[in-house]
Amino acid sequence: MPGKSHKKLIMFLIIMMALAGTGFAGYLIARNEPRIAAKPEPDVQQAAKAGTDEARIESGARIIWEYKYAKCAHQIIAQGVAGEDMAGLTFTELCEQFPELHVIEFDTDEVSLRKKLDGYCPNHYILKYSGGTLAVYQTVLGTTQQKEIQQIDIDWARIDTDERRVLQIGKVFGSLEDIESYIEDIET
Repeated sequence: MPGKSHKKLIMFLIIMMALAGTGFAGYLIARNEPRIAAKPEPDVQQAAKAGTDEARIESGARIIWEYKYAKCAHQIIAQGVAGEDMAGLTFTELCEQFPELHVIEFDTDEVSLRKKLDGYCPNHYILKYSGGTLAVYQTVLGTTQQKEIQQIDIDWARIDTDERRVLQIGKVFGSLEDIESYIEDIET
């Protein structure tokens, strides 16, 4: 009669064989299935171009901007009117003159454009210490440019060294109220 350790070994081997059999059966079933892969996005530029080689953007045409901001993953849609820089351009001329833009739709009286930006959207605020001043910055819509919207009077010497490093790089906030709360916390 086998001992206890011998029984455990046999039970272990049976479980391992069952697992291996299940894995092999799964492989056999899955090998005939189609591979799962992301469908490639259709070329938006080519789709928009269809039939637009002669069409030109009218003066005053509606421009729909889709801005995608990489650092916060937000998307902002804005509308405007074709300026002198776009009015009169064909699809091809628009793509050549503005290579950073992706044309989503193109018609003489309405053009939809997408622009990807490597920064935060205007819904965020950056608190940054630079040039002896602590200031709040906000991104200008459609750009990565930041404009100063407020200066904050603070005793820099009272700020912890780690917080100083963070503020010299810039700290991102979702609201001005969050910045006020943060300032109160680091001053105490």
